[in-house]
Amino acid sequence: MKTSVIFQSEVDAVDFPIIKAILEKFKAYGTKVIKEKPYDFYDDLSLEERAKIEKSIAEAERGMLIDNEEVMQKMKTKVYC
Repeated sequence: MKTSVIFQSEVDAVDFPIIKAILEKFKAYGTKVIKEKPYDFYDDLSLEERAKIEKSIAEAERGMLIDNEEVMQKMKTKVYC
């Protein structure tokens, strides 16, 4: 009769060789190691938000930037007028 045990743990990738050696020592064959995808904030963005970011990056690469002083001047104009 076989006994199945489910063990779930989060470990750093650098620890995988050590864990693999331990599992082999205890003859834990058939073990699955599931590597999770690192969190990426882009996954939470809508298509519109992604498009805006990509557009901004492209504009910055073409040198279409505004100076901080120019932004502050526009803000002062909006606030005080």
